[in-house]
Amino acid sequence: AHHPSINTALDVISAACKSVGVKGYDEGRGSGDLRYLKLEVQRSSGKVQLTLVWHASSQEQAGKPLRRLLATLQKREELWYCIWANFNAQDKHVSRILAYE
Repeated sequence: AHHPSINTALDVISAACKSVGVKGYDEGRGSGDLRYLKLEVQRSSGKVQLTLVWHASSQEQAGKPLRRLLATLQKREELWYCIWANFNAQDKHVSRILAYE
């Protein structure tokens, strides 16, 4: 089982993605925006640390879809401990979801 804040965060993320038109990454087509989510709960506060793994090589390449999603998520500031964006422009699945340089 996981912390109830994870369920709340997933509901908020799903609704935000739908409202701003963010598409999940489709590996077969090599298209889409959001590859993965990583969620962790800060136990002392119940707030969620969210990492968005975006199919882009940089914030500039991610563009408006990422900015719109972040703006929408930040409206629920009581839910988040912090929000991170990580960029992974690989076309195919890699075992490490976060891109490190």
